[in-house]
Parts: sequence; structure tokens; C-alpha cells
Amino acid sequence: MKKIIFIITLSLSATFFACGDDDGSKADLSWENNTVEEVALYDIHWIRPSADKPDQTWEGKTEYGDPTGTKGITVLSAEGYAFETADTGGIPSEIILEAGRGVEYVENNIARITENADAVLVINAVGAKKKK
Repeated sequence: MKKIIFIITLSLSATFFACGDDDGSKADLSWENNTVEEVALYDIHWIRPSADKPDQTWEGKTEYGDPTGTKGITVLSAEGYAFETADTGGIPSEIILEAGRGVEYVENNIARITENADAVLVINAVGAKKKK
């Protein structure tokens, strides 16, 4: 009986360690709303320039001066878009970015995140609406 309990305990331990928290993401990303307009932003999107769908979305309202939560991303080079009102059914606006922690560079408003980084992108301003 002791052998059976030991084997069950051992197999449960192996299952626990095999199922770690690796979510398949290449880096973790959060945003800091530091807009010069001091506006709240809604539903921030991290999206590859040629893609139709975001790699990751931070839903809800992010007040001026507030950070978002951290989420895993699989695309390391992308742009940011957000809505300027709670009506998120329209076209989002481009957000003007500044490099923060874990960001290799921002060029032509496309940011490159360092792989495996716990990165922060700073939102400086709200730009033009995304082109469809």
C-alpha cells in the first residue's frame, strides 16, 4: 500500500512540474499611459503592421498615468493601437510609442521587444486612426 501511495504521489509531482506556467509567449509586455493629451485609453492592441488581428489586447480603460497589467506576446515587433472613447466598435487610433524597459528600439512607431523580457512601452500620444 505504501508503494502505491508513493507512486501516486510521485506521478502527481511529475505532472505538477511538467505543467509549468510557460504560455508559449516570447516576452511579457505592459503599457504606461503617459500621453501628452492626458487622456484615458481603451482596449490597447499590440498588432503586427500587416496583420488584421492583434497579437494581444489589454481590454478596459487605462487612465493617464496608469500602467496596464502584464501579458504575454508572441510577436516581438509590432505597433500599438487604442480607442480614445469607451465605444470600441470603431477604428482604433495609432499610439505614439517611446521605448521603456525591455524594448530594443522604436522606429517609425514600430517597437521591437527583447525576447524573454518583462517589457514596458510608454504611450506618448495618440495619432491617426488605423487604416483599414
